[in-house]
Amino acid sequence: MESTLGYTTPDLIVKMTLYLAVIYTLFQPLELPYYTYIPLIFWGGFCLLFGKKGLVLLLVFLFYLVVSHYQYTSGSTLSLPFQPHRISRIQGRLNQEPSWDRRGNLRLSLSLVSVESREGQHGEASGTLSASLPAHQSFGSRRWLRGDQLSLQGLLLESGSSSFDPYYFIASSLDEYSCSRPGQWRAVVLRRVRRVAEDLGDLSETLLPALVLGLKHPDMDAGNSLFRETGTAHIIALSGFHSGLVALLLFGLFRLPLGYRGALLAAASGLLVYLYLAGLKPSLVRSVLMYLLLVAGKLSYRKVDLKLILICSYLITGFWAPVTLHSLSARLSYLALWGILTTGPLIHSILNRWTGSYLSMALSASLAAQLWTIPLVLSTFGLWYPAGIPASLVLTPLVTLYLYSGIVLLLLPESLFLTFIPRQVCRILEALLVSSASLFRRIPSFALQEGNAGLFLILLFPLLLGLMYRPGGLRGKRKSGFELQFGIRDKGSSRSDGTGAPQTLGTELSY
Repeated sequence: MESTLGYTTPDLIVKMTLYLAVIYTLFQPLELPYYTYIPLIFWGGFCLLFGKKGLVLLLVFLFYLVVSHYQYTSGSTLSLPFQPHRISRIQGRLNQEPSWDRRGNLRLSLSLVSVESREGQHGEASGTLSASLPAHQSFGSRRWLRGDQLSLQGLLLESGSSSFDPYYFIASSLDEYSCSRPGQWRAVVLRRVRRVAEDLGDLSETLLPALVLGLKHPDMDAGNSLFRETGTAHIIALSGFHSGLVALLLFGLFRLPLGYRGALLAAASGLLVYLYLAGLKPSLVRSVLMYLLLVAGKLSYRKVDLKLILICSYLITGFWAPVTLHSLSARLSYLALWGILTTGPLIHSILNRWTGSYLSMALSASLAAQLWTIPLVLSTFGLWYPAGIPASLVLTPLVTLYLYSGIVLLLLPESLFLTFIPRQVCRILEALLVSSASLFRRIPSFALQEGNAGLFLILLFPLLLGLMYRPGGLRGKRKSGFELQFGIRDKGSSRSDGTGAPQTLGTELSY
């Protein structure tokens, strides 16, 4: 069986199964009743029509659903030995580097170990809890490391923000602090990044650690607002852009001594180390997974489909840590790249008629990413910065040069005279970034009075409809004729037409 869209029926079954798995993972937080999954049962029966391959596909699909549900349930469950209003102190470990909000409060994500009640009773606890701590109550920002042991006093309140994060801990003091868990090598690297950044300039003190390892700083609000108000906040948030630059740098360094395949493996190994240093941020995990799948395809000489790789990276995350897929950064990351891969080529073909190839590629990527993230941005913040489209064309190359110069500066010994060159380059690029961003931030923003989840679906639906039903769908210009054609042939009988070539007898049915 083969459709006019170029897919054989088994391929179509596999792709549809992947899409169903994605849909299931997306709807996990809604906790839908079991009868809503009845279509999955019918889909499983349809898979069985394809023999052993269909049976294996069905078993893999069911295994994914079961494990993903278990991982989601275990990862989103908060186990507390006391009633929330009785808890006065918590002990836990940092899941990621702390961040600071606009009011100067320290934001923490803790993996709970134990809690203490108001009556002084202790009990074991488990799960992830968000906490907020006034900045003046915390220790110096440069002492924070992922994995630190913490003990905080405060009040546990209901946040109501989401189904998997029902409570929020408002801390008033930090009683205990120890730094025994993180590896010494990682601590040295983090101190080195912060020390080098302090010598560059006011903006670089917060910008360089954020770009290199995603490290937050209490004084980085000025830099954040500069990029946020130009619609380019994604540039300073660790994502595929940064891991791609790191992979490209490593591939270029090892291309000559190790060859093509060796350089691919060296870049993959380097990205895993980079992921360990920066932490398991959703967008960074997505990009590293995609690169690993891409390398696996290249090394096995298989044709690479980036859209399928994106979907597979999503499903791997849904298999391992499905709760993280519902964070804002993960949704923005996947939506942006999905837009670039699906809508970017169409925009590029349109713009290429009036602009050069490089400019049309850059513009199409920026437009496609903005187009697919606008629904989520407007429904979440009620604010969108159109300046992000032209600003990305200018700021992205500057940030790329700045990041590479900062990496060179970090790799060179501090006593070496040659560090003067990359240090001056970083300072010049910092000045260019500030002046360019200040120019683009004059472009007014687009604001809505009210935003909600329903608005997200209303704005996203036309994009999905246009993607699926534009002429040709994802396969170019649609051919005339029937959508699907099935051929039924009798392979048991054949005759010769006089030339010696066998000729199959039978009929063909078209639908």
